[in-house]
Amino acid sequence: MKISIHNTRQWSAGNTQSEHPEKPETSTKKNWQLSKRELEVLNLVAKGLTASEVAEQLYLSLDTVETHKKNIVRKLEAKNSIEAVVKAVKMRLI
Repeated sequence: MKISIHNTRQWSAGNTQSEHPEKPETSTKKNWQLSKRELEVLNLVAKGLTASEVAEQLYLSLDTVETHKKNIVRKLEAKNSIEAVVKAVKMRLI
């Protein structure tokens, strides 16, 4: 008979936190997987380019870039593109 013991730390209101805080954040859903083009857009946004500059550099329309940004935010379950960049860095996507 095998007995497995998981070490956890308690934090507020009975929630538990794993002892692996350095582990990258991941979503339980697979919808965080970004397309190659979405990763290109996200990398340029992370570098500080505006949507217009991204569109010009990738030869896309501004509407297409905005759609990619909306999809990125949705897939990463972020509130905006800044939070999406932060989450992508934590998840080591960029």
